[in-house]
Amino acid sequence: MDPTTEDPFEHLSLSLLVGEYRPLTEKGRQTIDVCGLNRFSLAKARQNVYQVVVLCLREWSGAVRGENLYEPGRLLHMIREQPCADVCQAVLRQVQQPGAAVVFADVPDTVRLLLDQQVRDALLVTTEASAE
Repeated sequence: MDPTTEDPFEHLSLSLLVGEYRPLTEKGRQTIDVCGLNRFSLAKARQNVYQVVVLCLREWSGAVRGENLYEPGRLLHMIREQPCADVCQAVLRQVQQPGAAVVFADVPDTVRLLLDQQVRDALLVTTEASAE
């Protein structure tokens, strides 16, 4: 799979809690195998990044209201700059899918923020943004 010409999420689904990819297509299965996407170290890193994303989102509302030491822009920057950018993109996509309530059952307080257009615009990587 060439992520510069096709959307990896058409072939792969990221299980956020375990940090492992599941294939959606044969191309996805081959990519997982060839690239070793589910190596323990990568899965663990994705689990950690997911926790950072959740922590930052939980601080977001307070930051917007000036109730904590964080600036909203800094929190979004912290999320965007995580080493496993695929986690943030998977979160933003999965929250809009059927079954999102089940996927995010452990963090229901973050779902509203993940659907907030301002937050989404700041975090979602689009092909136009990637080309810059």
